[in-house]
Amino acid sequence: MSQAIRISHLHSRRLKRVLQWIGICLFVFGIGGYALLEALHVPPLPRDADESVRMKQPEVTPNLSDKVPVASAQGIKVNLNTAEETQPANSITGLVTEVSGQEDQVVVRRGDSLSSIFSRQGISPAVLDRIMRTGKTTQTLKRIMPGDVIKFRKDSAGILQALEYDLEQFKTLEVYTDSDGGFSTRIIEHPVERKTRVVQGEIQDSLFQATGKAGVPTKIAYQMADIFGWDIDFMRDLRQGDAFFILYEELYKYGKRVGVGSIIAAAFVNRGHLHQAFRFTDDKGYTDYYDETGRTLRKSFLRTPVEYKRISSYFSLKRKHPVLNRIRAHKGVDYAAPSGTPVKATGDGTVVFAGRNGGYGRVIRIQHGQTYTTVYAHLSAFRRGIRKGRHVRQGQIIGYVGMSGLATGPHLHYEFRVNGVHRNPLTVKFPKSRPISSQAMQQFNLISRPLLARIKQWEQSRQLLTAQNTP
Repeated sequence: MSQAIRISHLHSRRLKRVLQWIGICLFVFGIGGYALLEALHVPPLPRDADESVRMKQPEVTPNLSDKVPVASAQGIKVNLNTAEETQPANSITGLVTEVSGQEDQVVVRRGDSLSSIFSRQGISPAVLDRIMRTGKTTQTLKRIMPGDVIKFRKDSAGILQALEYDLEQFKTLEVYTDSDGGFSTRIIEHPVERKTRVVQGEIQDSLFQATGKAGVPTKIAYQMADIFGWDIDFMRDLRQGDAFFILYEELYKYGKRVGVGSIIAAAFVNRGHLHQAFRFTDDKGYTDYYDETGRTLRKSFLRTPVEYKRISSYFSLKRKHPVLNRIRAHKGVDYAAPSGTPVKATGDGTVVFAGRNGGYGRVIRIQHGQTYTTVYAHLSAFRRGIRKGRHVRQGQIIGYVGMSGLATGPHLHYEFRVNGVHRNPLTVKFPKSRPISSQAMQQFNLISRPLLARIKQWEQSRQLLTAQNTP
């Protein structure tokens, strides 16, 4: 028995020696492998390489005789009238600062912050702090959103010389190093080139299907709906064969189309009646749309307070109530729409009630002068700040569609009262708005007459084509 124990101890010691040698070998090979990897090491690409565009800029000696003036700028420590501040425009950005070295164009990602972006760029937190302390202008950088672009320009040593951030489509914030070694800022307004385009089409199904087929930008289609929405309910009033004509602005930045502006003139034929609109700005800077006589298309009230799917119940004095199951006058119009759909005030006025009121549920009542009152019922919620005594503007969101009170589904119950008497919101005649002043009428006629001629030519061609296609 003792011999077996000695043999067991002997094998155990041998096994320990083997394991020790194996450990030593692994340690040696590990050190050697690490040294080999270090010798062959290739630095990895930066984390943001997939969204940064790096370009080496050749060194350029500024030629002050070729200076390009900035259209408009506001700045700190900047005098744009001096030769030093009107260097030749950068060939890539079109801005005024010329910096040799590299340019990184970084697209803001979800979850990004200024500190994380600067860190990826190899820029220290101290530099970021100095930039943010230059003034109120740089505070806009705190509100960056995914998809925004920040351009970093560095010298050959990788030191930040300038950055650019678009505040608006034609306005850029530039932060740059000044002669004191600190940072200064300026806002550069880019020149806007405006071109006009004409589109026309015919209604076969819906307004937006027709405008899409005609190649009308969505923004312009909505503008047209707003312009003529005072007289045309585009959910109820459209008929097959209705037609439209639109003359609008396209916006260009350094020769590249970047968006659309405003409608200059438009016409819409609805049920055989021609509606026309012309954009005009008076000498006080007020802009609106007017018909051919100079009367504004903007009425005292919007015809509908909500974008709805259908009218679920019309104005009627003999309607059977869907909940109470008995005949009860329905002194308004019910617009069926998804819960949460914004509800707008149809006219300027003062909120005289905002709260719960029996079968109306959550309801808002607005007084418009001495004569008119509007009611918005069955709301799911009021917009923040809407309360008794609050003044509201036409088109302002005041609440959201719901089904509070006696309601079988989400909808807006809307009432229109004249001197306390309920009127049908779909047919009531609104008070007329004031026309263009007599002093501005001459200028309006000068602008609108050539546009009237174009619309007249379009209408004649459309009628001729319609007549030819009629059996």
